[in-house]
This record gives sequence, structure tokens and C-alpha cells, in this order.
Amino acid sequence: MGLRAITSWAAALWFSMMGQHAAGFTAEEAFANFVLQDVSGYSVTDPLAGYFDVAARRDRLSRTRDPLLLDRIDRHGIGHSCQSALTLPIPDHRIILPGFYVDNASWRRMVGVFLGFEDAMSALAAAEVINNDGYHADCIVDVLLQWARAGAMMDFDYSTDHRQAWYTTESTIFSASLALMVVRPQVAESRAGDLAEIDAWFLSLARRHSAISGLPATSCCNNHLYRRAVYAMSIGIMTEDEGLFQYAVRAYLGALWQAEDDGHLPFEIIRGRRAVHYQNFAVMYLVMIAEMMERQGIEAYEIEVDGVGLQRLIDVALDMLLDPALVQKYGVFDEQILPHERDGQFLAWLEPYFARTGDPRAAALMEGRRPFYNRSLGGYLSLYFMAPSDLPPS
Repeated sequence: MGLRAITSWAAALWFSMMGQHAAGFTAEEAFANFVLQDVSGYSVTDPLAGYFDVAARRDRLSRTRDPLLLDRIDRHGIGHSCQSALTLPIPDHRIILPGFYVDNASWRRMVGVFLGFEDAMSALAAAEVINNDGYHADCIVDVLLQWARAGAMMDFDYSTDHRQAWYTTESTIFSASLALMVVRPQVAESRAGDLAEIDAWFLSLARRHSAISGLPATSCCNNHLYRRAVYAMSIGIMTEDEGLFQYAVRAYLGALWQAEDDGHLPFEIIRGRRAVHYQNFAVMYLVMIAEMMERQGIEAYEIEVDGVGLQRLIDVALDMLLDPALVQKYGVFDEQILPHERDGQFLAWLEPYFARTGDPRAAALMEGRRPFYNRSLGGYLSLYFMAPSDLPPS
């Protein structure tokens, strides 16, 4: 279905919904809301603004005495091998993957190429933040130029019964775009020609990937939409592409529209034993989107749709992470599977959130678990956002 047909279909469905509360909506109704959100007032204002202020952070890290941060600084200060990153395999073929929940063992064996790339991008970005030497920034450009010229990830398997390649490439795309965001100011002039090639690949890849709606499944409009919005926003900002940027804003507004008055997301809560996990999983991407919007001068945390703002969605996630039994209020009585208890990547979003709010619930969840790292969603987020304690006198 082409964009014009989708828009016409969505408009017809939307008008049939006018006056209805979001409660009890279908995937089709949620997608109609997403397509027809008015985002004309949102635009890119600074294509070099990443998801955090690199120069300001570098200055603060240079004065910290915090042992945890000093350890991170030492680890990345020695640098990372560009040659290793340049020799990583490039997925320039048709990508076919087994389902994450259907055959997890096979999935894990086959996604090494993607996870290795995400780790490399995150490490190189962190090393550039610490060293400010241009070497690691140039390396990120060199690696991405290889992937761009190879047409990496452009050919992935997708059908209504086989979605895993589409899902997995979501995070690999935004791991690359977020890493480039961190170092782009360093190379904006010196590598302008190469960046133009990378941008063209990013735009083609993002447009192809996001053109798939995911209907009739709820992946049209649940956490997968917010994951697609992360790459759409980061690429949209760097390339000043209003279409991609506004795609991400529509996804963000759509999440607020979907949320019930107390902040829970129905398409996440329906996941039964993973309801708590998926409320948190959705929120972590929405927080990253909000951080990027804030860097574009948009007060994302203040936006409300029908009286619901991001804070309410965060409240539900934090409260249930601290007390999973609270999910029972939504009619979910299954014992919860809680991946965050053994894997800190699912709590990494707490760093930017806590830096902004000082929420004691976030502090309780972070206690004893730092430093946080999420290979795709911004990498070393404790290094970038954790308050540097014990600053020496100026």
C-alpha cells in the first residue's frame, strides 16, 4: 500500500474514530492516529546537536573525581582499534533471521554480525568523547562509508509471518546513527563528502525500513514503532530531513495518545508474563526520543496528549520495576519475566532520566548496578549522563 493510499485509508478510519477515547483501540486505529498526527510545528533546528552535549560533557568529565567515571575514562582513554571495526563482516546480502522467541538459540548465533557492529560503534564514539583526537570520529566515518557503499541492511526478509530481520535491523540502524551523532561535529567539515554518501545510505535505509507499517500486528504501533522512531529522529536531525524527523515526533505523540490515563501502554501490557518488561522497554526508547527533541529546542517532557505526558508512562514503568505485582491492577496475574534484573541494558535509560529529574525511584533501581551500557541505544550512558561527583575546586 503506497503512502497516498495509506493516508486516505487512515483518514477514513480516523474520522470514524473522532470523539472516541484511546481506550480499547485496535492496531488499525492506533496506526491511523500515528499517520494523521499534526506535526507541522516540529522541525530540525540544529543538525549537529546529538542526544547529549558532547563538549559540555567532555569538560565535566575532565574534572571528575568519581571512581566509576574515572574507570570508564581510563578504559576508553586508551582508544579502540579502527582496524578491528573495519574488518567486521558487512551484511550486504539478504538478511533472514529466526524469531527471537521462536528459536532464541539460533537467533543468538546469527545476530553476532549486528551485535559486534553495535558494540564497535558505541566503543568508538565513547573513545572520541574521551580523547577528542579525531581518530575515532574518522574511524566511525570510515566504517559507515564501507557499509554505505555495500548497501548494508537494505535487503531484509519481511512478511507478516517473518518479521525478525525487520526487528533486528531497527537497533543496528540507530546504533550507527547515534554513534555518528556523537562525533559528527568533529568531522562535519573535514569529511563532508563522505558524510554525504553515508547520509544518502541512511536516508534510503530509514525510508525503506520505516515504510513497512507492521499491520495487522501491533508492531505497527508498539515499542517497535518507538525503536524505528529513534533512527528516524537521529537520521532526520543529521540530514535535516523533516519527513523522518516528523515520523519520530508522530510516534512519540502516538504513544501519549495510546497511553491510558494512568500511563500504562495497552499494547505492552498485553504481553502477559512480559508486561512489566515491555512497558519499560517502550519507555526506554521514548526517553531517548524525548532527549533528542529537547536538544532541538522542543520541550518534549512537557508535551501532553489528552492530559497524558511522558512522565506518566515513566511512572508506571518505574513503579512496576520496583514492585512487579502492580501489574495485577491491569488484569495480568502471570508471574513476570524481568530481564532487567540480570541485564542492565534495560535500565540504561535511567541515566538521562535521572540526570534530568533526580527521581528517587530511578536512584533505587540504579543502586549497585552502574555503569550502564546499551550497545545500540546510545552506548555508554553512565559515562555520558551520570553526575560527576567530587569535582575539584575551580
